[in-house]
Amino acid sequence: MAGKGAATQCVAKWKEQTRRSLDRWKDRAAQQFAGRNVRYGLSLPRTEQLDQNNLWQHTVQKFDTAGVQQERSRFQRDAVARYLTAMLDKELWLTADQREPLEALVRESLPESFRPRQTYLKEVELLVIPLFGIADDDVSQVLTKSQQAAWQEIRNQFQVNGRTVLMDTQNGNQFHFALPP
Repeated sequence: MAGKGAATQCVAKWKEQTRRSLDRWKDRAAQQFAGRNVRYGLSLPRTEQLDQNNLWQHTVQKFDTAGVQQERSRFQRDAVARYLTAMLDKELWLTADQREPLEALVRESLPESFRPRQTYLKEVELLVIPLFGIADDDVSQVLTKSQQAAWQEIRNQFQVNGRTVLMDTQNGNQFHFALPP
C-alpha cells in the first residue's frame, strides 16, 4: 500500500513539474521562436524519487526488522558494480578472465551507500569513484598495458583537486563530483 501511495505521489509531482515546464516552454517558444518548428523533450519520472519519498522511507524503516535495508543496499551496490564494469568493458575490451577481478575492485571502491547528487550525470558521477578510487597497482594486476593506457585516457578526461573531481564540458562549463570518503 505504501509503495502505491509513494508511486502515486511521485508521478503526481512529476506531472505537475512537467506541466509547469511545458507551459513555461510554450510561452517562451511563442515569444522567441514564433513561426518556427520547435522540439521539446520531456523527462521521465525518476525511480530515485521513490527512495526519497517520506511515506516510503517511513514504511521501509518500520518494517525493516531483518536487515532488509542493508540487504537492499548491498544489492544496489552489487548492481552498480556490475553496471560500471559493463561500462568499462565497452572501453577496455575486457576478457572473460578480467571481468570478475575488475568488478571486485570496482565493488570495493564503492561506498556502502551512495546517492549521486546530479541525477542527470549519474553514470559519470558513479564512474569517477572506481577511476580514482582503485589503486594503480591493483589496476595493473588486472589490465593489460594497452588497457591500462585506455584506463588512463578515461581518467585524463577529468581533473582531480583533493577529493573533488572536475569535468570540463564543451561549452566551457565545469561539473564537480565529490569522491566519497
